[in-house]
Amino acid sequence: MQNSSRPASEPAPPRQAAPATRAKPFRIIPGSAYCALWRILHNAHGLRDLAGLYRFDPDGQVWARSMADLLIDANAAATAARSAGQASLSDADLARIRSWYRGAVAKGIAGNQHKRTQIGKDGLRLARRFRDHEDMILRFAVDLAVGFTSNQSLGLGGVGFPRNWGWG
Repeated sequence: MQNSSRPASEPAPPRQAAPATRAKPFRIIPGSAYCALWRILHNAHGLRDLAGLYRFDPDGQVWARSMADLLIDANAAATAARSAGQASLSDADLARIRSWYRGAVAKGIAGNQHKRTQIGKDGLRLARRFRDHEDMILRFAVDLAVGFTSNQSLGLGGVGFPRNWGWG
């Protein structure tokens, strides 16, 4: 039993598509709680991603080991400075950290740019992510009031940060 005014043999009219709406891109505002969360996720998850990349291809992803070593060393320096009551790391320490960071990123991009394997694509994506978010990732070294991460469940942060995290 049909409850329609059109005959059964007549096809139904095409449905109108709903008008497309564009979602506004999510912006992370510096100094906001979202910014802090983004930084925390970057450091904890970034180290995990670096460790996984290096474990899968230790000869081809040396930059990932270098970047992880840098983050571990920078965290140790920031923790020591914080414990000593210093307001900031020295300009020489910050210059060394940034130089090492940028060198590792450059090596990651150059070493993966022409690779067509999945690990090469993942390495390039991760190196670009570190390049694009340098200030946010290194914020813990520039501003000692900011910790490396608050994700204690991973054992990352504070004085007990393991020196050989994830390298087996």
